[in-house]
Amino acid sequence: MKKCIALIKGTNLRARIAAIITLALAVAALLCVIISASTAINGAIEDVPIMKLVLDRDEFNELEYRGEYIAESIELFIDEDYDDMLDEIKDQTGLSPKRMMKLCDPMSMRGQLAIHQLNEDEEGIAGMIVLIAFVIVLAVLVGFFALLSGLLSSRGLMITANMVSMLFYFIFVGFAGFLIFSALCVAYTIFVSYVCEIYKKGAYLDNTAPAEEAAEA
Repeated sequence: MKKCIALIKGTNLRARIAAIITLALAVAALLCVIISASTAINGAIEDVPIMKLVLDRDEFNELEYRGEYIAESIELFIDEDYDDMLDEIKDQTGLSPKRMMKLCDPMSMRGQLAIHQLNEDEEGIAGMIVLIAFVIVLAVLVGFFALLSGLLSSRGLMITANMVSMLFYFIFVGFAGFLIFSALCVAYTIFVSYVCEIYKKGAYLDNTAPAEEAAEA
């Protein structure tokens, strides 16, 4: 980040733009991980790759039916002003009733955890907490390397983040998410190499460089 900030404060417009793009790509990679983790936890459980391997079609149908039933029941409680039931849902799950409805239809990991909490199913609660914690730990690990790469302007750390992300994306998000994150990582490594080269040469202080390059072209 020190190098990017130096380039942004410099007089070379091309170097300044490159530095801004480099920082933007690092932030975008970090946001990609955060959004992916949130989607894995709060999105449809049927879209989570590992769940497709663990559960069969009948089990997915059962989860879908259970989620629809919970959502319809909560909607009824809201319409009929069953405040006691609504308060119990909030106390047991830590979620507002409307949030609970969203997480259950379609069923999500967080919604499944909430249902186990309502049923006071300790074994189910423990299992879902472990699964969600695994998602968060992997996402934090990938995000840590991406963030550190942005702070240190390091290609190696972003490559490490991309390699670690394979496990995270293939288990919990999917191949499309991995492609997006990888594209951001590749673009970042290209731009950070350019930034480091300019910084090393001190060319970011030369506001005539773009004009000279254009004349040579």
